[in-house]
Amino acid sequence: PSDLLVLSDGSSVLAYNSQEPCNVLGSGMSCITATGVSKLASAWIHLSANGQPIGQSVVLSQQGRSPKLREADGKLLVLTSNWDRFNPFTGSWTLGRYGLGGQLDTGFGEQGLLQSTCATEGSALQVDSTGAIWVAGTIERASSWPAKGRSVCVQHLSANGLAHPSHPAPLVQTLNLNAKVLDLRVLPSQQVVVAGSTNGEPARDNVYRWQIDPQTAGQGTLS
Repeated sequence: PSDLLVLSDGSSVLAYNSQEPCNVLGSGMSCITATGVSKLASAWIHLSANGQPIGQSVVLSQQGRSPKLREADGKLLVLTSNWDRFNPFTGSWTLGRYGLGGQLDTGFGEQGLLQSTCATEGSALQVDSTGAIWVAGTIERASSWPAKGRSVCVQHLSANGLAHPSHPAPLVQTLNLNAKVLDLRVLPSQQVVVAGSTNGEPARDNVYRWQIDPQTAGQGTLS
C-alpha cells in the first residue's frame, strides 16, 4: 500500500502498486512477463466504514506507481510517479481526478490528467482550504552518490488542475543535498511547509523543512 484516505462519508480508499505476474530474475531488478518487462501500475480499492470492498479494484493503465490520494469535491485526486529505473534522472509525475469507480474527470487539467513541468517524481500532494492543489517532489540532476544536485520543486495548481495565477511557474529551491520529499502541509496562513530527509555524511537520516511564503513570490526558507 502507498496511501490510505478516509473520505468525508466515513468510507476509505486504499491505494497500492499493481503488477502483472512475472518471473523475477537475478537480484530482483528484472521482472519478465510474456509481454516483456513488467511495469508497476497504480491501483486503489474503495472500502466501506467496516472495511468491506465497494465495487471492484481500479487499476490505472495511464498512470505510474506509488499513488497518493486526496479528496476534492467528492472525487479522488491521484498523484503517481513515472520513475524509470533504467533512466532514474528523468522522473515525472501525473495528477488525475477520478470518480471512486475509476471514471476519469476530463474537466480536470488537460482532458483529466496533468503532467509535471519539473523533472521530479510526485512525492507529496495536498489540497488547501481554498481548494487549490499543491504538489511537491525532488529533482535529481546528478548521477553521483550521494547525489548532491537535487532541488525541491513545488507546483501550485487551481482546483481545475491548471496553474494557479499566483504561482504560474513551479517554485524551485536548490538544496545541494541528497534530499527526498516526504510530505507537504499548507498552514492556515497559506504558508507551505515541505518536509523530507537527507542522507548525510556520515550516513544518517536528517530532516529539512522548506517554508514557502506566498506573499514573497514563493521564495523559500530552508531550515
